[in-house]
Amino acid sequence: KNINECVYIGNGCKKIAQKIRSEFTENDCMNKNQLHEVLSCANVLENIQYSGLVLCFVGGIKANKYKKSDKIDELDGFIYLPNRKDDAPFAYIVEAKNYSHGEHDAVKQLQGTKKYLSPNLVCSIVPLNKCAYMEIKIG
Repeated sequence: KNINECVYIGNGCKKIAQKIRSEFTENDCMNKNQLHEVLSCANVLENIQYSGLVLCFVGGIKANKYKKSDKIDELDGFIYLPNRKDDAPFAYIVEAKNYSHGEHDAVKQLQGTKKYLSPNLVCSIVPLNKCAYMEIKIG
C-alpha cells in the first residue's frame, strides 16, 4: 500500500482507526516515521467521539501555493467530518513527531499552519503523545 495515497472513508471514528491499525503494522511499513504518522491519525480518531461519516487522509499531504515545487506546508493527516453539526469541529489536522516529547514541536508546527487557514475558522490545538491535532470549527 502506498502510504501517500491512503484515504479511509466510513462511519465512526473508532471503526476507521481500527481499520487503519489493521492495515498498517511494522511488518507492512518499514519506515518508522511514516508508520508513526499513520498511527497518529488512528490515535486522533480514537480521541474523537463521532459515529457519523468520516473521511481520513493519512500520510504526508503537501500543501502548495501555485506551483507544485512551492511547498508551503505538509500535513501528516487530515480528518474531515462532512455531516458534523455546525457548532462542533468538522475537520482535524494531524501532526506527528516520532521522538520523546514530540508533541511540543507538533503543537508549534500546527500553530504555524494556522496562518494558512481562513480567519473565519476557530482552531484549537490538542497535544497527544508524540503528536498533536488541530480542531477546526466555523467561527
